[in-house]
Amino acid sequence: MYVDGQLRTACNIGPGTSPESFVFSHNLWYHAGDAGWKGPHLPAAETRGLYGQAPLFTQAEGEDFSIPPHSPAAGAGFPARSADRDHRRNRYRSSRAIGAFEVPE
Repeated sequence: MYVDGQLRTACNIGPGTSPESFVFSHNLWYHAGDAGWKGPHLPAAETRGLYGQAPLFTQAEGEDFSIPPHSPAAGAGFPARSADRDHRRNRYRSSRAIGAFEVPE
């Protein structure tokens, strides 16, 4: 989750939800305008989350959210069981990246 000053709530808990049943795992949380941001207030603990580390997008301003091999998101994703390709149709590696794009081989 790459956020800026426009985000008011990182996790919205509405009526009729059961926050104690929420599961958070393998997310990267980074605030572009606040280097000291400690991450969101989540209703449950997160497993293997990364906080305060820039994802190093190739060119976020140009809406290219791919990542280089040295990104902290590379190889830090959740091992999915079904999809074998990312948003650009690149094959996932055995240690997947966090986000929509895998690091190309």
